[in-house]
Amino acid sequence: MQGGGGAFWSALAFLGFLQATALVLNLLPIPGFDGFGVLRPWLPADMQLQADRFAAISGLLLLALIFIPQFGAAIRNASLTLTDWAGIDRYFIAKGYSMFRLFR
Repeated sequence: MQGGGGAFWSALAFLGFLQATALVLNLLPIPGFDGFGVLRPWLPADMQLQADRFAAISGLLLLALIFIPQFGAAIRNASLTLTDWAGIDRYFIAKGYSMFRLFR
């Protein structure tokens, strides 16, 4: 590819992977995330109140869970599955990630 087009597509592929990761994380059934909104109406009122209190720290808990290798790998694999379905080449995702790491 001429004119840095490969860099553009690599960056775009990596951004697609980040979007897929955001989708996977947001659909987890954890209070404070959209995935929990599916379960919430079916819970008793007292459990809903407890979930509301937990929702304030659920983002921090999720951040901590990502650093557990098995959990992080499961999220990464789910994100890669979504990008595979979208037709995004894993080579370009990896290249875009390496370009991102270069600029930190």
